[in-house]
Amino acid sequence: MDSKYHFFFNKLFDKTHGKAFNFVLSMTKNKELTDDIVQLAYIKMWKQIEKFSNHPKPEALVYVTVKNVFLDEIKKYNRNRVRALRLDNNDHQVQQLPATENNDSSDIISLIHKKLEFLPARIKNIYNLYCFEELTPKEIAKKLKISRTTVQVNIETAERYLRQELKNHL
Repeated sequence: MDSKYHFFFNKLFDKTHGKAFNFVLSMTKNKELTDDIVQLAYIKMWKQIEKFSNHPKPEALVYVTVKNVFLDEIKKYNRNRVRALRLDNNDHQVQQLPATENNDSSDIISLIHKKLEFLPARIKNIYNLYCFEELTPKEIAKKLKISRTTVQVNIETAERYLRQELKNHL
């Protein structure tokens, strides 16, 4: 990459990082999560540095990018939370789960990953693509060159297995 982009990025980072960090921190109230989100935002900016360097107000674009990455991460967190909750068939447990502090979303996701290790490789791969890489069944079928029905059956098999394995944890 051209050294002018390095210089531009460093200057932009120095000028905006503090405000971007405080902006995200005001919403998350969690320094580690804020670090992760801001880091993802600056990585995204670096990948599009030419766009930023040609923009008339790159600082404004930084804050839009940081806000969008924050919103994307919140959506991803909520989707993973819903998937974890969907694994449980018992409505009363689903109602209680958001209120309990013992069931941190990251703990549930870690547990899901551990339980997935016991599935056949193909089912595990398909479920990971669907659940964690957020590909649609159509995208998975195209990527793996298999039918959408096969993808759907494998996702349902993984969810049935996980529902059974996690019923005591949710």
